[in-house]
Amino acid sequence: MFRSKTYYFDCNSGQYLFDRCLNAIFFVFKLLFKAIIYFPLLVTGYLLTTRILQKQDHALVWIGVTLLFTFIFYAIVFFLKGILIAFKGRGNLLWILVFIVCVAYTCVAPLWIMFDTIEKLMFEISMEQGTTLTWLFSFVLGSYIYSRYQFLMNVAPVSVAPFYQAGINLVASSKK
Repeated sequence: MFRSKTYYFDCNSGQYLFDRCLNAIFFVFKLLFKAIIYFPLLVTGYLLTTRILQKQDHALVWIGVTLLFTFIFYAIVFFLKGILIAFKGRGNLLWILVFIVCVAYTCVAPLWIMFDTIEKLMFEISMEQGTTLTWLFSFVLGSYIYSRYQFLMNVAPVSVAPFYQAGINLVASSKK
């Protein structure tokens, strides 16, 4: 996408500061949405890291190992997606079980963990419609997370495409 730069010729520092702050807010929201999408992967990676490293270990090692485990689980999710797509293509009903596991881990678990926080926020917005807003927001957020993984479509990001293809190949090499 083409992105134009804004040049300030009149040296209006107030407008420049406003634009910079607005860009920072958009950047933070973008990171927040990515964190929500990858939340179960990050938590699982962190939990495994706590089993391997000690509290005295350097923070960069903690971050690196957590991100490594996060990527490994991301690859596992797409490996399972490859199995799911292959099972679905062959008409094997096991694809439903794999689908449920993938959606539960990536879409339902983050919302289940954050549900109380969402509920408190929605009741702050409206005491009368808090429950409705909570479920509506949770459904919309879950749908957004699901749309990022697209479990029923034959697509995968380049970074995990070999794992996705390995899942497809595993089912293809098995007997009918």
